Amino acid sequence: MSDAPEFSATEPPAALLAEWRAAEERLYPMVMVIPEAYERVVRLVGETTVELQLSTPDVASLVRAAPGVADRVRQLAEARGYADNLDFPLIAGAACLMRYRQLEAESGRDQRRRLIEGAVAAGESWVTLAEGRPPTTFPPMPSTTLEMHVASGRALGQTIAMDDTTGAPRFVLAELQLDRTTGELTDDAVVDETFSDRHAWQAATASKRESIEGRR
Repeated sequence: MSDAPEFSATEPPAALLAEWRAAEERLYPMVMVIPEAYERVVRLVGETTVELQLSTPDVASLVRAAPGVADRVRQLAEARGYADNLDFPLIAGAACLMRYRQLEAESGRDQRRRLIEGAVAAGESWVTLAEGRPPTTFPPMPSTTLEMHVASGRALGQTIAMDDTTGAPRFVLAELQLDRTTGELTDDAVVDETFSDRHAWQAATASKRESIEGRR
């Protein structure tokens, strides 16, 4: 039996992902006070990420490559003559996390395309591209449901957030324009409204949906 940590096709082992996040959180504050170090670190993270783009097309290959990334960072630093006083494992962790975020984004785009294609095939008027959940962390993180009108690409983003000062819930309704085939944002002109009452928010959402459906 293999002792390798288990992970899904789309997510690394939890401990490894936590290690990458911790590396990023530690790395940048350490070098912010030293401009020349910051420039070197940013360049090394970027160059390492580019190499990972070429060599790790999915999460499984990224996980396999991760143990050797710090050595590769060292080689890149030495080739540029600034290997002194740099934490190679932290730089490697930050690069791995950046590559993982890219893979997450790519996976999200593929999922949105599949959802839209399925809605078109089924003759649906609306498709849910993201399903929000009630905040379960502290501090609470915003949760957004994103629905797109299939025929027009007009979308409604329905966000539940918490006021940082009062702890009261805030409900945000945003109308935006998406590409009808990819679900990507195509127009930065986002119109949003904020509500303190859930029922008013839900009523506004229903009204917006009817308005979008009635447009020609």
